Amino acid sequence: MSIHTYTKYPATALGDESPLAWISEHIHQHYLGHRHTFVVAIAGSVAVGKSTLSTLLKERFERWPQAPRVEVVSTDGFLYPNRILEQRQLMPRKGFPESYRTDDLKAFLHDLRQGARGLQVPVYSQVLKDIDTHFHLIDQPDILILEGLNILQLDHAHDFSIYLDAPTADIRHWYMERFMSLTTLSGDAAQARADYLWEEVNLKNLTENILVTRDRAQMILHKAPDHRIDEVWLSEGDLPVHSSSS
Repeated sequence: MSIHTYTKYPATALGDESPLAWISEHIHQHYLGHRHTFVVAIAGSVAVGKSTLSTLLKERFERWPQAPRVEVVSTDGFLYPNRILEQRQLMPRKGFPESYRTDDLKAFLHDLRQGARGLQVPVYSQVLKDIDTHFHLIDQPDILILEGLNILQLDHAHDFSIYLDAPTADIRHWYMERFMSLTTLSGDAAQARADYLWEEVNLKNLTENILVTRDRAQMILHKAPDHRIDEVWLSEGDLPVHSSSS
């Protein structure tokens, strides 16, 4: 796996267009000429905003002149079901690399590259906190956005890669906000549970497994406390593309 060095571009140096428009146009240049499904990997911590970024980029990509068909897949769908995690005593390690069906994820990507049609991808339910009974049908899109915690650990899994970065204190704050908005617990019990999950699961996973893959990405996007992208880091040799399009 390649380790990159980077050139930093503050958002203020990207011209008149928004950072997302600039990023979209840069990826567009990499997309041109591809004949198979173009896979864009988005990695980063829990609660850093991978799903939101994926949705926003999907909207941008679909406006390209080629009008590509774009699908988004989360690697959370390749987690082992809770019953298996419990059997293997891995529930405290949910989200760590060993809690994923990595071979199935690799098989999906292989089949996608081979042109397979009608691939059924499992879906993780944030409500159930478990694998859902429904599948996401992937039928040879022009672009697949693959977002997940540990996706950059896989070799040859993508055509373009992004790491979404932010100060750890900000990520913790965003995680706490999200947890409190979803939990059925209240008061001190909710706070204690959130603190435990952050310190013993999410922060450990970030430190041990996720952050160490940051320098494998072709592009690093740094977020400010208000969720704005304030810096874009491009791997050395990847020249920036400036466009007035939006």
